Amino acid sequence: MFKRKSAFRLSVFVILALALVELDDRSSSLSPVRATLYSFAEPLILVAEFPTKAVYWAEYLLEDKSLLNRRNREIVQENADLRLRIIELEEAAQRGDWLSEMLNASERLGLEVLLAEMLSIELNPFTRKIVIDRGDDEGVFIGQPVVDHWGVIGQVTEKTLSTSAVTLLTDPNHSIPVRVRRNGLLGVANGFGESNLLSVPNIAQHQDIREGDVLITSGLGRRFPPDYPVATVKSVVRDKNAPFLEILAEPMATLDRGYDVLLVWYQGQTSNESILEYSMNDSGVR
Repeated sequence: MFKRKSAFRLSVFVILALALVELDDRSSSLSPVRATLYSFAEPLILVAEFPTKAVYWAEYLLEDKSLLNRRNREIVQENADLRLRIIELEEAAQRGDWLSEMLNASERLGLEVLLAEMLSIELNPFTRKIVIDRGDDEGVFIGQPVVDHWGVIGQVTEKTLSTSAVTLLTDPNHSIPVRVRRNGLLGVANGFGESNLLSVPNIAQHQDIREGDVLITSGLGRRFPPDYPVATVKSVVRDKNAPFLEILAEPMATLDRGYDVLLVWYQGQTSNESILEYSMNDSGVR
């Protein structure tokens, strides 16, 4: 009985709904009623749609944030690549300037020279050396002078077929005969393990040597070509109670910052003797 009543009511409502739809389609008389009913139903519709819209916006925001994060990572990588490229270009430009100056230096020397590239560097209080990419195959010999476009770097002390070790001026075991360019005063510049300093011992108190004086190769013993820059006098200490001046000089060559060096063939040099031996034992200055 109850089911029959429910079915009857449903049928009535369906027929009524169809009649209202047909009436609304044929006439505009129900438009005010429809508008009034929609105004009441609109909040319910918004509430019903809110979960779906919330999920949609959440997905949109998450996707947008993911895209932004990925783009940010790409921009950071692009900036890093650009910075690296700029550094490489700056180094290439500096290397080009360096090579140009080296070639100018070789012309100034007027001697046979060979350009060599620095491969490694060893700097500590006990030894100061660089390794270059030229060796016995290129005719390199022990004791061969090594310079750059600013001044003397040192000399070859070891070699293989394709590489050589160059002992720098600042090595504790290295000495080189020099003279003061201003007045011709002779001396010997010794390394003592400091990164960029030489000592000039055994110069008597009465001798004329000053801060800023340029020390050049003296040519004694014909080991180095004469008159090539070695160092600039940095300090002169005059102690009346000491027989000799305390002199420190700064090498003019870029001993630990260069790219390339020049190996020099000097016609007066004997290839089987070392400047180390000459400077320490044969100069007659010490």
